[in-house]
Amino acid sequence: MLSDTTHMTGGETYIRKGDGSAAKVEGPSLGHCFMLQGGQVEHLAARAFGTAERITTITSYRAAIPGFYDDSYISNVRSYCDLPELYTEWTNYRLERLKQEIEHMQITIIQHIGRDQDSFPLNEVYHFAEQQISYLKRSVRQMVDQTLCAEVRRHFDGQEINAVGEKWARIRLHQQFKDLLPVVMAQTLMWRPVLPYLSDWGETKCMIRSGNASLVYSQQRTFSWDQNRSEEYLFGDELLRQGLKEVLVAWLHRFNLVNLGKDT
Repeated sequence: MLSDTTHMTGGETYIRKGDGSAAKVEGPSLGHCFMLQGGQVEHLAARAFGTAERITTITSYRAAIPGFYDDSYISNVRSYCDLPELYTEWTNYRLERLKQEIEHMQITIIQHIGRDQDSFPLNEVYHFAEQQISYLKRSVRQMVDQTLCAEVRRHFDGQEINAVGEKWARIRLHQQFKDLLPVVMAQTLMWRPVLPYLSDWGETKCMIRSGNASLVYSQQRTFSWDQNRSEEYLFGDELLRQGLKEVLVAWLHRFNLVNLGKDT
């Protein structure tokens, strides 16, 4: 907290609990902070009264342990940042982390051979390779096409982009959307910017059908989609799973689906 909170009323942080209710956390006062896994816990700051400002700063941390899952993402800042600068910093960070992982695996192999020269840790190397492929793919998916982002920013403000999840929840239940969906998806298959995400969508549906949905990474906290669920796993669900809000907005806008979210 960078502001003097002596006479501040409100300004607390609310955290959504597992049962859907909210827990209020008082403070922090000037010069103090909370440790919060903000990327996984839904939270917000209440409006503050009795002070001219409520200025805070956020510092992101990740585990320094090699092999520990890194769930960092940039979708929360992508809608308003300078994208070339953001993508440069993001790529450098991710590649540096990848380099550290590779160096750690090299040491692991050397240590294994030192203990047993007649064997090789093939299973570990396979697992390592799969992890890094997934890591690189997630890294790239976070960098949405700049032209697409610019087009979305011209038509929608940051609040509308961030609220697209709620809009999508209404649209996907709209009867007109269900009628339009076959034609929309046929046209989507010919829209070049979303082709990588269509491939991801197919992979996720395969994981759901095989009962392995829990193994799927999701930026929307733990991914859960029962294979027996009555609702079909749609393309918009896939975009939200990856935190690709700009892409979802662009898709809905391109095929004139945005206004359906206002009618239900």
